[in-house]
Amino acid sequence: MALVGLGVRPLGQRVARRFVSAGLAAMVVGVALVGIFEAAGPLRLLGATAAAIAAWDVAEHGISLGEQLRTDAETRSVELLHTGTTSAYGAVTVVVALVTYEYGATGLPLGALVLLLSAAVTLLALLYR
Repeated sequence: MALVGLGVRPLGQRVARRFVSAGLAAMVVGVALVGIFEAAGPLRLLGATAAAIAAWDVAEHGISLGEQLRTDAETRSVELLHTGTTSAYGAVTVVVALVTYEYGATGLPLGALVLLLSAAVTLLALLYR
């Protein structure tokens, strides 16, 4: 990954975004394949998925900063703060998912589960704007 990142640096942000999205897709497919063929536990699968999404988010944020402030601007503290909050959010999400997995949501009707999932997606969409 690091070698690809070094090779992509001179390219424009548009091409870099495509590489970042392709990297996320490859990591998620890899996690899915490990879950299918290796029968990894939920902690490993959730952790790997959260790490892949966090890496994608941090890369997208870095590209956006490069577009807005130019690539030679000093943005280390902003990027570290963003990386920390993204990682913390991912960790909390993994913990909530594991608690839900352990204690189950078997008593919930399917409609309530769909409503809960759609509320979470709506919240994320509103926060993204």
